[in-house]
Parts: sequence; structure tokens; C-alpha cells
Amino acid sequence: MNPDRRTSSRRLLRWVAIAVVMLVFLLIGWSLTNRFGVPDVQEHVRDRLTIGLARDGLILLDQDPEATKAPKRLPWCFAGNASSPLPFVVAIDAAYAVAPTAGQRSREYFLWLFGLKIHLRSRLVWTS
Repeated sequence: MNPDRRTSSRRLLRWVAIAVVMLVFLLIGWSLTNRFGVPDVQEHVRDRLTIGLARDGLILLDQDPEATKAPKRLPWCFAGNASSPLPFVVAIDAAYAVAPTAGQRSREYFLWLFGLKIHLRSRLVWTS
């Protein structure tokens, strides 16, 4: 066998091994984000909403207000529908209403690093 061909095949094998190891680490990171990061960010957003909208009678809804058509007593807030679209990234819906025509809903993205939560961006869904 040609020595150049042997080093070329070793180099290819090394790159394949590196790619497989990186893929395994990404899948493990994604799994950890789903298992621990999603609930951690949900709790963080709930705390932020309830503290930021601290009012007498604020209701923290357990279900998505757009999915349930039952009448809601004002003021209310909702933090849920969280998922992990990428490893170490958590996306969550957050909404609040303080009056019939005063509120908003947004999709927020956080970088989750094993307890450290860094807000990346907010995408406004609706506002009134």
C-alpha cells in the first residue's frame, strides 16, 4: 500500500472520529438542556413575570391563554410552552395582560449553561 494513501486514510478516520465525538457531545448537551434547562428557564421567566408585574390579584395561568378560550380575570401572566430548539438554547412563550387592551405576548430565547441563563432575544408575537 502506498504510504501517502495510508496517511490520507488515517487523516480521514481521525476527522470522522472527531465529528462523531462532537455529534455525541451536542446530543448529550441537547438532552441535558431538555431535561434540566427547560424547567429552569420556565421557573426563571415565571419569577421575572410575577416580580415585574407585582400587583394585587395577579393570576399566574397554568395553561396557554390563547389555547383556552375560557374568560380570564385580569391581570394575568403566563410562562410556558418551553422547548429546546438547539443544544443549550431554550425558547419559551411569555404573555401578560393587565387590562383588556394592555398586554403582550413574546417568544423569548435564552442561552442555558447549567444554571446560568442569558437572555438572547425576544420576538414579539402580539401587543395591545
